[in-house]
Amino acid sequence: MPSLNYLFLASDLDGTLLFNNQVSDINRKSIEKFQSLGGSFTIASGRNYNEAKHIIEQLNISLPVILCNGAVLYDPKLDEIIPIKTLDVKLAIDIACELDVDFVESDVFVFTIDQIYATKVSPYTLNITNTNDFRIQVISSFREIPQQQIIKIVTITKPENMSSVINHIEQKKWPTDYVQTGDDFFEIVPQGASKGKAISHVLRELQIPNEKAAAIGDHCNDLSMAEHVGLFAAVSNSHPSTLEKANLIVPSNMHDGVAHLITNHLIHPSQV
Repeated sequence: MPSLNYLFLASDLDGTLLFNNQVSDINRKSIEKFQSLGGSFTIASGRNYNEAKHIIEQLNISLPVILCNGAVLYDPKLDEIIPIKTLDVKLAIDIACELDVDFVESDVFVFTIDQIYATKVSPYTLNITNTNDFRIQVISSFREIPQQQIIKIVTITKPENMSSVINHIEQKKWPTDYVQTGDDFFEIVPQGASKGKAISHVLRELQIPNEKAAAIGDHCNDLSMAEHVGLFAAVSNSHPSTLEKANLIVPSNMHDGVAHLITNHLIHPSQV
């Protein structure tokens, strides 16, 4: 029988598994080893399907993939995108329009199931995002978005402007949840949507106890995973709150922290 200390691993992408938007050979081979021993691997990301597609295919993931910070699942076996939580459409449009007017130095994006809408995209955003995956339809007003399910709203701004954006959103007390997902990224998501709750959903489907599951991340949107797994690891380049919450700190995303976690903590030494 395969000897694994943990039967399941969910990994964040940006800042955790990826470096320069790529999975290193060391990380990829470690994931393949974990899977070959019977381990269940998936990703838990703030990205939507189009942004994550090439990673899903590269890692040959067959389990449900957690996207949009837990608001969406993608089932590779059925090739189906499954919304778990969505925003009220009118509220989402109103919020996006307000942020667009109040924070002209920031870019606002509205995510539907298969599209990203914006009224502008600054050079700053283009510089920090991968435009091949972050495909955007620019419109003159968010009120032009066709009637469809809205998954989340993302604000991208320079770090020095982030506190103003957060303070504004906190004061509004909209019936939504929100989380900072990077130094430049802040997201408004449906109430009750989180990576942690999505992991619990997947674990129930797989009939794997939460205490036999592990997760790894780097930022505030990864903290919810800690409540639903037996081992929560943080890469060393993580946000301070993530480092504080982690059971284990591993090398940074630049130094194959996911591979370190798998090799040294998930696989029993006799199987390495």
